[in-house]
Amino acid sequence: MMSCYFKIHIDNLKGPYVSKILVAVDRSTVSEHVYQEAFSLAKTLDAAMLLLHVLSPMEEGYPMPVYPAPDSVYPGNDEAIRIFAQQWKDFEQKGLDVLQAYNARALEAGLISEFSQRSGDPGHVICKTAREWGLT
Repeated sequence: MMSCYFKIHIDNLKGPYVSKILVAVDRSTVSEHVYQEAFSLAKTLDAAMLLLHVLSPMEEGYPMPVYPAPDSVYPGNDEAIRIFAQQWKDFEQKGLDVLQAYNARALEAGLISEFSQRSGDPGHVICKTAREWGLT
C-alpha cells in the first residue's frame, strides 16, 4: 500500500461535520504518522475511526503465489503450496497485529474505533470501504 502523510488544519471543523474518519495504514513507519494525525483529529472532533489495512502485492513482505505447473498432478507441489499458505497466514497476521495495536490505543483513549483488513488494490479497496462506511 502506498503510504501518505497529511495534515489538516482543524480550527474551524468542530461540530457535526466530521463524525467518522477512515484511516488506511500499512506496516510502514509512515503509517505511525498517519495514525497519529487521524487519532488527533478524531479526539478533537469526537469522531469514530475505522482503521483499514489492505493486503496488497505492493506491500513489502507480500508472499509470492505458487502457480501450478502442468505436471502438478504429481507429488511434490504440496510442500510449495503448504509453504505459501503459511506465508500468507503470517502476512495476514502481521497486518492484523498492526490494526489491533492501533485499535487498542484508540479504545484506551476513549475513542470509538474499529478495524478491517481486506485484500486487493489499495485505491479501490479504500474507496469501496469509504462508501460502505457511509463516507461518500
